[in-house]
Amino acid sequence: MNVRDITESRKLEKTLHDYVALIDDNIITSSTDLHGVIVKASTAFCRISGYTREELLHKKHSIVKHPDMPKKIYEELWETISQNRIWHGELKNRTKNGGYYWVDVIIYPIYDDEGVKIGYTAIRHDITDKKRIEEISITDGLTGIYNRRHFNTLFSRFFRSAKRYNDLLCFAIIDVDHFKAYNDTYGHQMGDEILIRVAQTIQNSMFRSDDYCFRLGGEEFGIIFKDENPEKAFSFIDSIREKIELLEIEHSKNSASPYVTVSVGVICIEARLIDREEDLYAAADRSLYRAKEDGRNRVVMGVR
Repeated sequence: MNVRDITESRKLEKTLHDYVALIDDNIITSSTDLHGVIVKASTAFCRISGYTREELLHKKHSIVKHPDMPKKIYEELWETISQNRIWHGELKNRTKNGGYYWVDVIIYPIYDDEGVKIGYTAIRHDITDKKRIEEISITDGLTGIYNRRHFNTLFSRFFRSAKRYNDLLCFAIIDVDHFKAYNDTYGHQMGDEILIRVAQTIQNSMFRSDDYCFRLGGEEFGIIFKDENPEKAFSFIDSIREKIELLEIEHSKNSASPYVTVSVGVICIEARLIDREEDLYAAADRSLYRAKEDGRNRVVMGVR
């Protein structure tokens, strides 16, 4: 090899080195073994997750799993890549300091020189800003929980998913008792504070990844969830009703209690038994009407 060839070879090596460094610094990538244990992590992945490379290596990828993500997404992910197929989707991940970021992910199998699968590689694109804009559009400006717009979207998706797996589908409508009288007595600013505190109480009661709560409008809230049986579903919702009364917020015009209370209508039904999501909403609304007719500050459940 002459001097010119050596020079060209060194230039090529430097170009390749610079290219690899550029990829490492800007592309959020990682590779795992067949069990999801991280064996490679790019600098970009370390930066966005807040972990050092040493903290990531030899750890399972669940180290960045965010509790908000439904379990079924990961079940679908593993089922796909285990069958040597590519998985593509959006994931919310957790940072080392407890924050979060969203990524658009492609995960594909990797093989050795003999064609034996040895693990998986993930390539991610940061979509946090996009998701934050989406969050603003689906969030109720007063209470900070999901708004009616997102309810309309998610209710349909939730309904279809429950039909697919024949889950016990539950929907609750929560209405603040005598809210107009509260506003007339204590003023609209205090009324807004009531809505915020009721929403916070409901939100803080959500403990499963696929429990969702919404402000449906005015003083009306909604919860969609799945449960093992109607008895557990009733206990879950009644505990929320009780927590709201235990806030002990004075409401002198409330016929059901000296404090702010809510009436709740719930419907629990095997998804295969209902044809239209509108029927589910109507059934919960009828139960809410009965709760009010029966004296308020109570949960009435309809079961089919």
